[in-house]
Amino acid sequence: MADAKDDVFGYVEQVKKGFEASQKDMIAIRVVGEAKGLVRVTLDGTQRVTRVEVQSSLLSPESKTLLEECVKDAFNDAMAKFTASVQEAVTRTLSQLNLGDLMSQFFNSGSGAPGTWKMEG
Repeated sequence: MADAKDDVFGYVEQVKKGFEASQKDMIAIRVVGEAKGLVRVTLDGTQRVTRVEVQSSLLSPESKTLLEECVKDAFNDAMAKFTASVQEAVTRTLSQLNLGDLMSQFFNSGSGAPGTWKMEG
């Protein structure tokens, strides 16, 4: 019969595998930020800019300020999308790991101080 330590180590290994899979999901993320339909910035899963697209109408000296603003806004839009994508991946991993079960199995909520370990062995 497995003791509580075996359960913890098994669960830790499961968590590790889950986060490794989540890390692979995050590396595969590709997001495109846009600004005013004039500039698009693509980020990969390591937050590197992999592409910048600029409408030719912005390539004149008179449009310099607008171009700068659009690049900034498109990059910020891409970063916001990247952050949301990472949060989704982490949330998905955590829900698959069912961490709530770990807490209920290994923490004693009925006697003693809150957060007291009830592991034996």
